[in-house]
Amino acid sequence: MGVEKEIDGRQAARFVQNFFIEQYGAFGVNLFSVTGVEYDEEKKIWTVTCGFYRTLAAPNMEFYTVLVHSDGRIASVKKATT
Repeated sequence: MGVEKEIDGRQAARFVQNFFIEQYGAFGVNLFSVTGVEYDEEKKIWTVTCGFYRTLAAPNMEFYTVLVHSDGRIASVKKATT
């Protein structure tokens, strides 16, 4: 019987940051900021809300809500609308 390795909130936020760096490159994720981390015990999923500037000259941060499974897999990524 396998034991599922569960991550903590800090690790979930790190997975999210790494996900965006893989998507946009190191210079496409500037001043990455986590604004919230919550865990749903029933679903075993982390909700990470975060924001970052896509370029150093960008006037506004882009904000996202990312769901992360307790084993570190990204479940969904939703860009916040303003």
